Amino acid sequence: MSTQNNTNNNRTQRRRKRRFTIPTTTRQFQTCLQRLSLKGLSCLFFIADHAMYLLGPLLIALASVIIVGLTYLYFCVMLPMMAGTNWIVTVDDYHSYKNGGGHHAALSSSAASEGEEGQTNNDVEHISTIQSILLAVTTPTGIFHTAIVAFFLINVTYNYYKCVTTSNSGKVYDSVVRE
Repeated sequence: MSTQNNTNNNRTQRRRKRRFTIPTTTRQFQTCLQRLSLKGLSCLFFIADHAMYLLGPLLIALASVIIVGLTYLYFCVMLPMMAGTNWIVTVDDYHSYKNGGGHHAALSSSAASEGEEGQTNNDVEHISTIQSILLAVTTPTGIFHTAIVAFFLINVTYNYYKCVTTSNSGKVYDSVVRE
């Protein structure tokens, strides 16, 4: 019975020690502050560690969206502007460009036909984005710029893929981490 009383007394003393008391002396205040700051730092490191696991896939998705967006911007906006084919919007413009011998002949024929009325905006048939891109790629400027852009696009995509999928383990990696 006395051993049971001793264990109960020990438990009661431990509970009393764990209870929160308002610090009254400088030493008690410093001890309390150290304990709270260690718990706060521990919680902060836990959150930061888990945020890093979430941040990796988010940055991969962000980089992929940026690469796809820039590729779309180049092919749909920049390439037709650089090749000089961005004014070709309708099928009539396309035929005058192809039959008239290029940009200058087609511009003069479209300027002459601007004064004619007979078609409204609803009756005009527009060319597709793919046709506009293919028309721009067939010009010498389009070929040159597309070759450069394709080179950089393939290199960036390949290097990014290798960075994401390469494992960080092995003897060399472990020795670098130790140093």
